Amino acid sequence: MKRILTLLTLLVVSVGSYAQSWTLLTPDTVSASGVNADFEIITKATLKNNTNAPLTLKWIRITNNLPQMWQSAICDENGSCYAPTVDSMTLTIPASGTTRIDLHFFINNTPGAGTARLRVSPLSGTGTSRILTFQGTAFVTSSADHSKPTINFYPNPTRNVLNVKVSDQIRSGSIEVYSVIGTKVLSEPINPMDEIIPLQVSHLPRGTYIIRLNAPQQGILISRTFQKF
Repeated sequence: MKRILTLLTLLVVSVGSYAQSWTLLTPDTVSASGVNADFEIITKATLKNNTNAPLTLKWIRITNNLPQMWQSAICDENGSCYAPTVDSMTLTIPASGTTRIDLHFFINNTPGAGTARLRVSPLSGTGTSRILTFQGTAFVTSSADHSKPTINFYPNPTRNVLNVKVSDQIRSGSIEVYSVIGTKVLSEPINPMDEIIPLQVSHLPRGTYIIRLNAPQQGILISRTFQKF
């Protein structure tokens, strides 16, 4: 009987420890805010591995309640940033280590509030499963900011040509296009005589891209996102 009780005690301790194989070092709900002129709002959650071996977790986006024109995308501390269309992936936390899951709200100059939720579970299918909630709020830029340089473009989404218009005060620099992982795929110089700058994007694969107004002589850097289909 004593041996049976000992085995049962060890089993309970083992199951309890495994159920707590990872924990959150931040609240279940994390929030961040900005203004509609910002490129993105970033919310961050920190996860801790409570075991002495690497732990692989799987995240699944189960809610993506966003204003029109907004998008959300996941980045993790393993060095991966995923396109807004990616709703499930794995990440590995080193033994007794920590990692982060960042959710980026791309707000595309649109005020409002958005919520995205992830379910995070051990890849093995057993152990702690948690729901992480990310909230982003973009406030309307004050009237004092209306004179700031802007970049506008259409149509979005686009198939062949993205027409870009920048503020009249932009006299030099370039319009650059990047993939969501940060690779520059296109660059076009700004000519102040051109009212519209047509960007040929027909050769780009379908997906989400970052368009950036880069005017270093004027200290201006503005980024937005667009869809290529």
